[in-house]
Amino acid sequence: MFRMIFLIFISSFLGLYAEISSEANNILKEIDNKNNEYHSGGRLVRTSEAKDILNRIKNSNLSEEEKMYLSIECYTLWANVSIASGTFEEDYKILGDIYKDLKKDKVFKKGSSDIYGAYANFANSFTSLAFFNKKYPYSVIVDMYTYSRLALLKNKNNIRAKQVYGMWQIATLSFYNNAAYYSVMTSLNDTSSLPDYMIYRAYIYRSMAYMKVNETDKAFEELDNALKMYPKGFYGYLLKSSYDKGNDGFLSAEGGDF
Repeated sequence: MFRMIFLIFISSFLGLYAEISSEANNILKEIDNKNNEYHSGGRLVRTSEAKDILNRIKNSNLSEEEKMYLSIECYTLWANVSIASGTFEEDYKILGDIYKDLKKDKVFKKGSSDIYGAYANFANSFTSLAFFNKKYPYSVIVDMYTYSRLALLKNKNNIRAKQVYGMWQIATLSFYNNAAYYSVMTSLNDTSSLPDYMIYRAYIYRSMAYMKVNETDKAFEELDNALKMYPKGFYGYLLKSSYDKGNDGFLSAEGGDF
């Protein structure tokens, strides 16, 4: 009995990293670590780093599903770091074509939970890149909801997809009733086995959720947690600036306020 409980605990703790091959696992950790660096503000991550990983994925012996999943994770990294790279206009066009073409791919159409969850996260990062280019891609914002929900229907324990679903709710709901608020916080509270940048992101979006229901003490506590985790992090700075101006959050990396 103890051995069974121990195995269940280990499986839960490892999460996604335990479900893919060791080679894919190492690449995913590399992508996550670069996202951690970008969100921390500790280093300027280059778009060339994302492209280098994409080339390695393409030329690897990974399964087609693993290649698809990791490529989408890498496109998300590319979209994230592009905002600070000085090539965001060019990258927006390139990633926009990639974003649309992915939906036509036969591997994508089979739709594992991991692939759909990664695509929802890509939609979130691409939306920020679009806002930075003065665009408002309504259909991509809807995709955050559509594909995070599809991912959760295939695997209710996909924690990455849960977070994107919660972020979508905060960005699109103009008010909260009890049911909507409970759904948002449930989606954001579970950060077990998530990479650091997603834990940081949970602090940011929980803060905005609390602010929307006038629980200001909790909102500032979550913001403080984010600032302590990544003192140089851009999104913590952006949220603090938004609060200082009397607003209750932001929509994008550009700094558009609710």
